[in-house]
Amino acid sequence: MRSTRALLVAALLGTLALPAVALERHTVLPGERVLGTVNDDAPVHEYLIAVPRSGVLTVALPRQKTSVLQGSLGLFSLAYRVEPALQIAARKIQQRTPPTATTQYRVVVAGANGSQGDYALVPKITPQTLWKIRGKVTDLNPPGRIVFGALAGYEAQLTVSWKGADPVTIGSFTGPGGDVTSSAEPKQKGSTWKQKGYTLSEVGDYTVVLDIPPSAKRWALTVKLKGSANAGLETDRRPEHATPPGLALAATPALLPFVTVVGESGAANDIVLTSQGTAPIAIGIAGPPPDPCTLTPLQAGPTPTGYALACGEDYGATLAVAARDASRRVLDFSADPVFTPAGSGTAAYSDFVFDGSGRPLGWTEVRTFEATGHEHTLVISDIQRLSGGIFTYTVLHTDPDGVTRRYDFLPF
Repeated sequence: MRSTRALLVAALLGTLALPAVALERHTVLPGERVLGTVNDDAPVHEYLIAVPRSGVLTVALPRQKTSVLQGSLGLFSLAYRVEPALQIAARKIQQRTPPTATTQYRVVVAGANGSQGDYALVPKITPQTLWKIRGKVTDLNPPGRIVFGALAGYEAQLTVSWKGADPVTIGSFTGPGGDVTSSAEPKQKGSTWKQKGYTLSEVGDYTVVLDIPPSAKRWALTVKLKGSANAGLETDRRPEHATPPGLALAATPALLPFVTVVGESGAANDIVLTSQGTAPIAIGIAGPPPDPCTLTPLQAGPTPTGYALACGEDYGATLAVAARDASRRVLDFSADPVFTPAGSGTAAYSDFVFDGSGRPLGWTEVRTFEATGHEHTLVISDIQRLSGGIFTYTVLHTDPDGVTRRYDFLPF
């Protein structure tokens, strides 16, 4: 029998068959209630949530009375690996293993069996709220050090006790944003002191290190956390509160982002280009597969400024290189014209960023379509290559009216 985990993954992946539009990806806070809608324009929604060290994440998708959505929930790492989770109920999952350091996860919402409708997503994080260490000077290196995870808005109380002639004090208290301080006065009684008022402004890992004098025979440190996370916070992301997608992910296998602009035909919608090392390359060709593409330099030598791209008789482009870096990688080039059976146009590519292997991590392109005269600017960024040859990326699209929208794409 297939496990619940395997069935969940299969259900989610089944909703992601290409062609697909950009998913909705947002950050969600623990305790925040998010209202959304799964439909043709947004079949998959993704939420990023940070879980502090030793915190337990629970995500619920309670049924909505007026919705026929058969909700599917998935919990993934940033690299889209399935996280161990307990299936508490059909629409509720809980993280099986708390993280050993503050970690960001992906929560994916989709509709099983092609169902659509409204949903309410309710994430909850149960943090560890009590941390204790005790010992002698020789017990730890550095001695008296606690690293704990906390949610934003929580307050920490420190209690220190010791046995010896000289007091044990706080050497440092640091977090994601730097030093953590308190405006409250410490209260001391004998060889124990307590201090409240340490407000933790960010979710993350915090570190307290004691200053232990040589005279201390024994010592103890307790960190106690108190607070609540975003009680009553609700965000409505249903269609009437959201911007409809205007881009599509082409149903063409590609090793790099292959994006088409809905409503435009031919040109750079059908021949998608980028820079790969010392020459431009075609990421892929839309439509019926033409003959293999050939790229012919128009000048001799290692740094030609012109190329002719031909993919059979009906697909092609003339490319002009405007700039290279010290490693001869192409940083700026244009395609004029780009012609396909569906239509012609021009394109300009710039602002390339490469990884250590010379693969592009992002770039800017401006596509102009002859049939409509429309100009579209696409800023592709945050290309993340993950295990199994998959990747995810982000596109900022500025349409001919000057409206800019952001789209995030899943790697499936």
